[in-house]
Amino acid sequence: MIECGVVADVETVRCLIQAFCDDNDVSKGYGLLRQVLGDGIVPGNAAFNKLISGFCKEKEYTKVSELLHTMITMNCIPDNFTYQEVINWLCKKGKVSEGFRIFNDLKERGYAPDIVMYTTMIHGLCTMGLGGARKLWFEMFGKGFRPNQYTYNTMIHGFCKSGDFEQARILYKEMCDKGYKETTVSYNTMMTGLCLHGRTDEAYKLFKEMPQKDIVRDVITYNTLIRGFCKEGKIVESLNLFREFHTLGLQPSAQSYTPLIAVLCQVGRVEEAKSLWNDMKNIGLQPISSTHDDIINGLCDQGDVTEGMDWFVAMLTDKLKPEQRTFSRLLSCLLHRDRLDDSLLVLDFMFTLGYVLEKAQVLLRAEVAEVVEDAQVAEVVEDAQGGGGGGGRASGGGRASGGGRASGGGRASGGGSEYGGYGGRRGGVPYFGGGRSGGVPYFGGGSAHRNQGQKSSSSKSLISSYTLGSVVFCLTLHYLRAVVEGPGYIW
Repeated sequence: MIECGVVADVETVRCLIQAFCDDNDVSKGYGLLRQVLGDGIVPGNAAFNKLISGFCKEKEYTKVSELLHTMITMNCIPDNFTYQEVINWLCKKGKVSEGFRIFNDLKERGYAPDIVMYTTMIHGLCTMGLGGARKLWFEMFGKGFRPNQYTYNTMIHGFCKSGDFEQARILYKEMCDKGYKETTVSYNTMMTGLCLHGRTDEAYKLFKEMPQKDIVRDVITYNTLIRGFCKEGKIVESLNLFREFHTLGLQPSAQSYTPLIAVLCQVGRVEEAKSLWNDMKNIGLQPISSTHDDIINGLCDQGDVTEGMDWFVAMLTDKLKPEQRTFSRLLSCLLHRDRLDDSLLVLDFMFTLGYVLEKAQVLLRAEVAEVVEDAQVAEVVEDAQGGGGGGGRASGGGRASGGGRASGGGRASGGGSEYGGYGGRRGGVPYFGGGRSGGVPYFGGGSAHRNQGQKSSSSKSLISSYTLGSVVFCLTLHYLRAVVEGPGYIW
């Protein structure tokens, strides 16, 4: 339009930006704003507010900050709607205190918060405890505002979350007495609180009431109860609900599957858990990271550490970070099966991801020593932790600190790990970016070669590439090689 020589006015620009945002193309609306600002046209608050609202929904918080600064620079004073979006954005980011500071600043500067802003702020304060939320609740009454259904549900949720169900029911009854109808949201709010505090049977009674009052059950209703029953180990009830909402034609979410997979793995029904996993993938749902951990731990618990390692490798390939419990469980199973190369590979991944020894140290001291029938390995671990490997040799002729080689030949247990860059057959496992280590890309930057025959350029390279945990890994690796290969192995 502008390129064609047609002069745009403020109202036209506002309409176009609003149309782009309504069409879920906020970036195009933002591009138009930048273009007209460059041409000296400054649209009103409505255009800015629409873009701020759109970027908040898309969680593009950097753009929100840019728009606020642009508004102030262009002498467009933010109004209540603008601040409402900003406060809501801050609360969703977990910066409730910052949102509350802005809320109070507005009042001091003469702005009059409306019921929507009060509701937003009460909701945020409920995440920090009920003290501030209740104070604001009574302040709202003092200002002449009366809570709407959303405000009531916000406070009811806060009381339920804190376990104060008596007060929650009082407020619920008050809401109904004010003429507000019971809805799916109000029932879900009460049921969520009950399930959170282990009162799933009471939540189930509410669930059965809903159709009697012509209140529709949605996927959140079912997910809430499924999660509650799984938390209490009631698998049969959970599966029955899961099948029921499928027959009703409701579209499941990842949260419909996650607690079921977790509890099935805990009780040894891993094949059923894997079947649910496949169902998720087939309907286009992406399992969350902890679901991978649940299956790996379940496989290890039933003795299938080989498949557990396959899932572990797939998890890293998908750039997901395993939990520390997963590393500990894999290490325990691998070491008990004399798979020392794979144990050390898992330990290396663990250190590279930033986990500390803790339980892994206990495993090394107790289980590795048991596997190789020599408790001296525990001393190696302790010495490495205490002195960072001080003058000890790390490989053929070199020292772990003070110059020399950081790698060397040999195998830790005669076979080599099949999962990584230790002479294995599966190539390498991608970390989360950065350099490579013997065919295995790292999560962080830099390169630390560990293939046979490779040397680091200097001790400085070694120290910068390895964390303290990796030094422990190297020392343990070479000690185990010496144990396995006997007097012929040279450190």
